[in-house]
Amino acid sequence: MGPTIHAWDPLDGRPPGLQLTPREDVQLWQASVPVSESALTSLRRSLSPDESARAERFTHDAARREYVFGRAFLRQLLGSALSIAPECVEFTFGRAGKPRVRPGSAPTDWRFNLAHSGGRVIIALAQGREVGVDLEPLQEMTDWPELAKRIFSPREQAELQALAGEQQPLAFFKGWTRKEAWLKATGEGLTEALAEIETTLAPDAPPAWRALPGGLTSMRHWSLVDLPLGANFAGALVYETTSQPKPAAAGTAVAV
Repeated sequence: MGPTIHAWDPLDGRPPGLQLTPREDVQLWQASVPVSESALTSLRRSLSPDESARAERFTHDAARREYVFGRAFLRQLLGSALSIAPECVEFTFGRAGKPRVRPGSAPTDWRFNLAHSGGRVIIALAQGREVGVDLEPLQEMTDWPELAKRIFSPREQAELQALAGEQQPLAFFKGWTRKEAWLKATGEGLTEALAEIETTLAPDAPPAWRALPGGLTSMRHWSLVDLPLGANFAGALVYETTSQPKPAAAGTAVAV
């Protein structure tokens, strides 16, 4: 069974204490940025001084709200998982600035990744394994055909062009979010080598790797799942696995 997605409403207070169940390799949480400015102001109190300072540098209000809510949401989840106050969660940063809970500041090895766009935030949590998550609104980009020429391999471009016209936008966004999720899981950050990350694109094909930097070893090391985020979003989760992922079983996460 794939990872499950849990919804959270910030007006409901802190999430319950988090534990991964035996059926879950990864736990996913999603929420919408609250409309209430008072709710956002209350959540912002848990941010660190550095996070608050970064929030002030955003020039677009929507981006600022998403950032503030995403960081507060992450602190709420990790605080619940670690049984500490959200403002007490301490972070450190790895390659390409990927954050993680500061070693020694928590008794368990929680890993995480966050994505936000289009007023929605999604967070992946796992213990002892790296995770990466990405989402994109389907309606906010009209120049995707040009981007596809830069980030898709020749094989992916041929597969995309072979699809019916109405299937191509979703196929593009699925491929793009899968690539971005892998970059975020590995900590590689943004790279010009996106065309080296190849996935299936056809609507009837299960999500699977066709090629990754590092070859077959890397393909066995990283599992890939599409996220059921509704008709207006595409999203993907990538996480470490100790065994070779079975493409037919990778499937789609189950929303709860």
